Amino acid sequence: MEDLFIKGDAKSPTFECFSSTGKIKIYGVSIPEDTLEVFKPFKDWFAAYSASPAASTVITVALQYFNTSTSRLLYDYFNKASELQKAGNTNVSLHWVYERDDEDMEEAGEHYQAILDIPLNLVPIDDLSNL
Repeated sequence: MEDLFIKGDAKSPTFECFSSTGKIKIYGVSIPEDTLEVFKPFKDWFAAYSASPAASTVITVALQYFNTSTSRLLYDYFNKASELQKAGNTNVSLHWVYERDDEDMEEAGEHYQAILDIPLNLVPIDDLSNL
């Protein structure tokens, strides 16, 4: 299976997905007009990855801002990752990275923590551009 690299822009996030190591990173801004279209390559990649995941899957999300449709998609992917772990296919770690002084993004991470079946680690940093 091939890795997935999609460079983001002013409205779309960057995706870096490594099938052999199970490292998945989504970062930047996610406010596209058609979120489903932007996330489609990742959706397809994740579906293929789920068929034969690495022993450990580490998902890191570091968004500076995102819209409601992105929030729904992230929740769906977090749940799919949870299902993989429950099935015993991989050990999943979820990391929500946010700028230390961004209360909105911290609260978004806390919201996911409260509704997910698997732990989500909140990771405050001083500057997302150093990620």
